[in-house]
Formats: sequence, structure tokens, C-alpha cells
Amino acid sequence: MTDEIKDNLGNPDNWLRAVLIVVFGLIFYVAVWVLGLVVLLNLVVLLVTGRRNDNLSEFGAQTGDYLMQIIRFATLNSEVRPFPFGEWPDGEEADGAPEEKSEEPAPAAEPAKKTTRKTAKKTSKKKSKRKTAKKKTGTGSKKTSSS
Repeated sequence: MTDEIKDNLGNPDNWLRAVLIVVFGLIFYVAVWVLGLVVLLNLVVLLVTGRRNDNLSEFGAQTGDYLMQIIRFATLNSEVRPFPFGEWPDGEEADGAPEEKSEEPAPAAEPAKKTTRKTAKKTSKKKSKRKTAKKKTGTGSKKTSSS
């Protein structure tokens, strides 16, 4: 073996990194299951109440960011150690890196299409057909309240 290989194998920082990668691999496995449960629970809440649970959604985003931190650390793309050795992610950054602001201006809106007599007639026919269909089925703009 060469001296460089011996130095690399004898470096305690490399061995600590290897142990941390194994530990975070186990944490990653558990966190994926937790995220799956959060997704299912939030789906049940959505189906029952018609709204998502903001706390579950935020925790899901944070857990996803945490998983990304683990991946970046384990693949040697980041030196920042994930939680519990670092900070818990805030759920606002999708990739764990600060967002880069673009200097490009937003694209201009497309000009409105010209309306011809033919397209105006087609549009008015479609609207009148919809109104007629609503009247026949009894579904108008009346709202019923269910308590």
C-alpha cells in the first residue's frame, strides 16, 4: 500500500464519517416510514374534512427536507451533519440549499386573442347549452346547506 492510502485509512475523520453514514442510513429508513404515515394520515384528514391539516403538511415538508439532508451527507455532497448533530430543517427549502434568485425578469403576458364573430357565437351557444342543462337537472346556482 502507498503512504496516501495508509494515511486515508488511518484518518479518524473518515471512519467517523463512515459510522455516521451507517447510523443515518438507519434513521433514513425509519424517517421514510414516518413520512409515509404522515402522508396517509393527511390524506385521511383531507377525505374526511375536505381540507388538509397544515401541521401535518408542514411536518411532512420538514421530514422530506431532513431526508434530503441525510442523502446529501451520505453521498458526500455536504459536510453539514443532519439532525440530531445539526439543525432540524424548517421545511421551506426543497433541496436543503439556499434558493438562488434569478436576475431574469418575468416573461411578459401573451397578447389577448382576437375574438371573431364565429368564436363569439360558439361561446354564447356553449353558455346557453350549459344554462339549459342546469335547469333540466335542477342544479342551478342555488346552494344547499348540509349540517
